[in-house]
Amino acid sequence: MTVTPTDFRKNLFNLLDTLLDTGKVLEINRNAHIFKVIPLKKEKN
Repeated sequence: MTVTPTDFRKNLFNLLDTLLDTGKVLEINRNAHIFKVIPLKKEKN
């Protein structure tokens, strides 16, 4: 899934919930640079 920084800011919490539910990577595209938000599972201690 790829979004703009504006869309990311507008939908931050919904996008994070979606990532947690699906496990997919979110890409934020800004001026030909891509930032990735990758959900990781928390390790048990």
